[in-house]
Amino acid sequence: MRRLITYIFLLFAVFYAVNGQDIKVTSSFDSTRIYIGDQIKFTITVDQPSGLSLNLPFFKDSLCMNIDILSGPVIDSIISNGRIKISEKYLITSFDSGFYQIPPVLEF
Repeated sequence: MRRLITYIFLLFAVFYAVNGQDIKVTSSFDSTRIYIGDQIKFTITVDQPSGLSLNLPFFKDSLCMNIDILSGPVIDSIISNGRIKISEKYLITSFDSGFYQIPPVLEF
């Protein structure tokens, strides 16, 4: 009987510990196209519980090949209802034509 109670307790403890965090990460551009030398904004937004610590990547000089960062990040945060919303904005440009795919910002 004692063993059964221990297993039930462990089962509830595992279910409580496995409760996932509700985190939403999005990234977006102001435009779907960058003309040669044009400047647009790239935004990364993280919506997470306020007690969670999550490190966002820091991009130095480029997002990927031929997409250069001119300035940023400009970081802004909003706290409401036990959640924190963090956004990073970069000003980017490109001086070469072609199709470029940006790699994922965060991987869990």
